[in-house]
Amino acid sequence: MQNQNLVTQEFSSLKVPKNAYVLTSDIFLYSGAVLGIGLLVYETRAFWSPTLAVSAIITVGFISLIFARQLSALKSKMELVNKVSAEKSELKFNNLIKDSSDVSAIFSVDGRIIFLSPSVRNILGYSPRAAIGMQSFDFIHPEDVEMVKEAYRNAFADADYVFKHEFRYKHLNGSWRVLEGVGRQYADENGEVLGVLHNSRDITDRKLAEKQLRGYTYKLEKSNRELQEFAYVASHDLQEPLRKVQAFGDRLEKKCAADLGDEGRDYIFRMRSAASRMQNLIDDLLTFSRVSTKTQPFQPVDLKKIADEVVSDLEVRIEQTGGRVVIGELPTIDADPLQMRQLLQNLIGNALKFHRSDVVPVVKVFAETIAPTGASFFLDGEEILTNGGDENCCRIVIEDNGIGFDEKYLDRIFTVFQRLHGRAHYEGSGIGLAVCRKIAERHGGQITAASKPGKGATFYIDLPVAQEDSNVHETRS
Repeated sequence: MQNQNLVTQEFSSLKVPKNAYVLTSDIFLYSGAVLGIGLLVYETRAFWSPTLAVSAIITVGFISLIFARQLSALKSKMELVNKVSAEKSELKFNNLIKDSSDVSAIFSVDGRIIFLSPSVRNILGYSPRAAIGMQSFDFIHPEDVEMVKEAYRNAFADADYVFKHEFRYKHLNGSWRVLEGVGRQYADENGEVLGVLHNSRDITDRKLAEKQLRGYTYKLEKSNRELQEFAYVASHDLQEPLRKVQAFGDRLEKKCAADLGDEGRDYIFRMRSAASRMQNLIDDLLTFSRVSTKTQPFQPVDLKKIADEVVSDLEVRIEQTGGRVVIGELPTIDADPLQMRQLLQNLIGNALKFHRSDVVPVVKVFAETIAPTGASFFLDGEEILTNGGDENCCRIVIEDNGIGFDEKYLDRIFTVFQRLHGRAHYEGSGIGLAVCRKIAERHGGQITAASKPGKGATFYIDLPVAQEDSNVHETRS
């Protein structure tokens, strides 16, 4: 109780000063009565008789006795009030901390335990009462002791110093638990330093989870690097034999076409077509692998300018299809300019390619705000939207009136080498949309689409306007 009263001093009742006022009032009252009797006796001393003198002495003694008894009673009452008030405050404090998941403690100047909250039994296995008086440094990991001592020394030296640290503490079963602690100097109402008030939380499970996550991240990054290296090396290793197939096919056609006949020339045509498709696949695979490796630093990119340049590059295809591309207002964002060009060229090019034979293709490119979903929760009486419009995010929309697709294949179209249509109808390797998704993800965004067969398709690319990445080397005006 004595040790715990150190904690409860700050919660003392205000009834004690009130009784002190009552005691002071009674002292003045009795002192005035004795003084009055003394003055009366002094003024009437000429009329004294032995009987009167004895009566006066007895009266004064009787009043003094009453005063002494009242003073003793008041003193006992004050002690009782102090005790009850302290016990109430202590009970109130213990009720506040008994169910806490944190360990509240007070340590003396030399590191000995003065007070421990009941939660220490659940977290570290120790009995709060049994631990009183023990040296806390004996339970701290040897590698962390000096750090904790230094924090304590700073706290004792400076009343405003607050420290926060992580350290390992020995559990009753011998294992080490990782605690996150916050502490500061603890002093009484007179300013006398009593120790360090320390609050700590068990973060062992969190640290283990972080360690596992780092391990998984390392393995994933290693796997990605190996996959990129494999794609790059495999693509380059395939280039040389493929070039030979193409070269000898060309020679065979030039020198022996007349001797081969129609069937032989057909075989050569098929061989060269297959080699050409293989070359395109290799080039596309290299393109896909370079999205994350061959990159430029993010910088302010005017998407309107990029889109206009893409339309200019696609001028021949637009003339062949008789279509048109309408570019609306587009923002300036932090991005890799080459990858933004690649992203828009793939999507606009696809919109022109997958058009209906009896309908002139029309492609619209514009930006729009992300509408809130209406989902929300309340925090401190304030409604917080969980999916409101994000000021740091823009949505690029590419809309066409082409052949469209069934949305059950939505996930498939963004996968490498996945095609919904045969090569006889539409050229390509099926890697363009996979590249688009990888570019969006590299920029911290995402891509999706909405479509119906024969009703056209609309692609949505959500991208951050400003990148927090350190490789943004310019500032938008």
